[in-house]
Amino acid sequence: MSLHPDLLWRVAQAGEQKSHSARGRKGWKMVWRVLVRPTADVNSRRTRTILDATTVVGSALLLVTAFIHFHLWQAGYRGVPTIGSLFLFQSITGVLLAGTIALVRRVATLLAAAAFQLATAAGLLLSATVGIFGFHDGLDAPWARTSLVVEGLGTVILIGTAWILVLARPRREALVSEHLLHERAQRDSLHLIR
Repeated sequence: MSLHPDLLWRVAQAGEQKSHSARGRKGWKMVWRVLVRPTADVNSRRTRTILDATTVVGSALLLVTAFIHFHLWQAGYRGVPTIGSLFLFQSITGVLLAGTIALVRRVATLLAAAAFQLATAAGLLLSATVGIFGFHDGLDAPWARTSLVVEGLGTVILIGTAWILVLARPRREALVSEHLLHERAQRDSLHLIR
């Protein structure tokens, strides 16, 4: 009995796809672990102190830009269609994100807050140059330059903090618990196969 060459090729392709998708899932699991990694899992006390300090500074900068936007909303931007609602949304979301990154301290929340700061700065630059939602405001508007500096600095600090957290060596306890979880998952998957 001989196997048809086309059948052998299909079997080989299926095995290759299966191993490729398993590697892909493993990669996503690793990305997920990095995104939800807390600052408490960092090995060095000095690095944890730096992470804590930069997280607090990033959180404070988010609060500053939130209060600037709330002040401007109260001062008259609330009457501007669409822009007024966005100013209020920015101030509420900024306060919520500031609290979240100060309490949760994960790579994902730091990156979300950095993206928020960057989007806010981009909105200001669009408004100052070409206009946005039918509204055109220059950089000479009240608080525009201060807001741009705070948002830019906040973006850089939050991305830098996330980057330090990604590169920092995990604590031994975190590695051991992760290793034990990995062993248990492998044992459970082998048990299901049998």
